[in-house]
Amino acid sequence: MEEIYNETRDFWNTKPCGSYMSSYKIYSYEFFQDFDTKFRLLYPYFDEILDVEQYRDKKVLLIGLGSGYELGQISQVTNKLVALDLSNETIELANKRKEVFNLTLKTVCASATDMPFEDNSFDALVSIGCLHHIPDIDLVVNELNRVLKKGATLNIMLYYKYSVRTLFGIYLKRLFLKEYKGLNYEDSIATAYDGVGNPYARLYSKKDVKKVFRGFKDFSFEIENFDSSDLLPRIGRLLPRNFYLKTIGKIMGLDLYFKAIKE
Repeated sequence: MEEIYNETRDFWNTKPCGSYMSSYKIYSYEFFQDFDTKFRLLYPYFDEILDVEQYRDKKVLLIGLGSGYELGQISQVTNKLVALDLSNETIELANKRKEVFNLTLKTVCASATDMPFEDNSFDALVSIGCLHHIPDIDLVVNELNRVLKKGATLNIMLYYKYSVRTLFGIYLKRLFLKEYKGLNYEDSIATAYDGVGNPYARLYSKKDVKKVFRGFKDFSFEIENFDSSDLLPRIGRLLPRNFYLKTIGKIMGLDLYFKAIKE
């Protein structure tokens, strides 16, 4: 298992999540501005799901930092943000965003399976597109139950088990694309979502979430996101992305967002 975590760290050290979206020099002011603009255009529903006002003046734990969009938004409403990631390169990127925009937050390079925090430390947890890369998810849930206060909120995104990609797109990719030749279904999932070299990704259903995230209640779900490459290429590109986001993306989208409360 340690090998998977080392491979995961190396993978995201090579290319922090989302950093490909901007052609500006990474770590520059222009990079962050360009990334944030493109992020909003690509995920027009995200700000409503994040709902940063709910975190005003609360102590928030952010797990999985990517290129820092959520970090930048949450830090606007609270000076009690702690941002954790396994990748030291991703932490460096977060620290640079912190410096460039004069943000108040603390970064921690550590695994979510063993977090260096006191019990009952946080009022809220945000984790977008990270926990599905962790094989030992039960250890993460144990840690969340330990470090979150009673009544703390979860706001999490995981890859959705019943998306168009997993039910249809993966099979087309394995059939027609050379980078999928020789890969089993599990490795194909990891490649389809994050590129060649991604060592691990797990898919979740709503039922899975309720089973795995024990100690939490009042679950609510939203399904979002879509990629036309998961359809036949010539057909998929005929319609604009917003059409998919507002229709099939709400039913069979790539991402399962959920919110819950600690019991």
